[in-house]
Amino acid sequence: MSGFVYILTNPSFRDDWVKIGKSSRPVNIRSKELDNTAVPLPFDIYAVMETEKYDEAEKQIHGLIDIVNPDMRIRKGREFFNVTPEKALSIFRQCARTIDDAKIELYENNHPISQANITERTDAQVVNRTDPAKDDANKTRTRVVTKANLTFELLNIPVGAELSYSENESITATVINNINRVRLQDGTEATLSRAVVLAKRKLGLPVIASEAYQGGKFWLYKGHKLVDIRSQIES
Repeated sequence: MSGFVYILTNPSFRDDWVKIGKSSRPVNIRSKELDNTAVPLPFDIYAVMETEKYDEAEKQIHGLIDIVNPDMRIRKGREFFNVTPEKALSIFRQCARTIDDAKIELYENNHPISQANITERTDAQVVNRTDPAKDDANKTRTRVVTKANLTFELLNIPVGAELSYSENESITATVINNINRVRLQDGTEATLSRAVVLAKRKLGLPVIASEAYQGGKFWLYKGHKLVDIRSQIES
């Protein structure tokens, strides 16, 4: 029976802290179980590997991180690591190459966004699945997996570009990679979604613990929201 190895992030953690663990049940259930008084905000699912060898996969991933740098494990014997989600995903992909049934799926706002292969991420992919309700007719239905994460590369926004925060444009951030990381005015580096939380706190605005903020809806480039730039490109 298949199980899951997951990468979880948390808005209350540093941006280079992740939890990498395993579960025999769907990860959305496991992440809700971890939402307790020990952490101030709920976990966000970043990526999931599904495989029958999930015990082996988790051990291999933890082992790879410990080999690269034993100090990346925040506490000995625990599943928290001082590594960015992007680097953790790269390690997932290395591991997946050695496991014949491994499938990696990326998440945004705790929902799968693409059926990624083990070497590169796709913007979208059509997946054919048997429809249980129509097995007798041997019919299939087609599910179109939603688009991949919004990235600066996708939007043609260069490293070094300045973004402004839509709720108060005096708050700015500088793009520091071609994915989704920025540097705020105080020097803090964060993902776009985390930067929303930090900007809201700076403005004294309420942060809703259960809300997963989409950075593209809050940050502007040359006066335009990032989600609008994406829509324009795709149209």
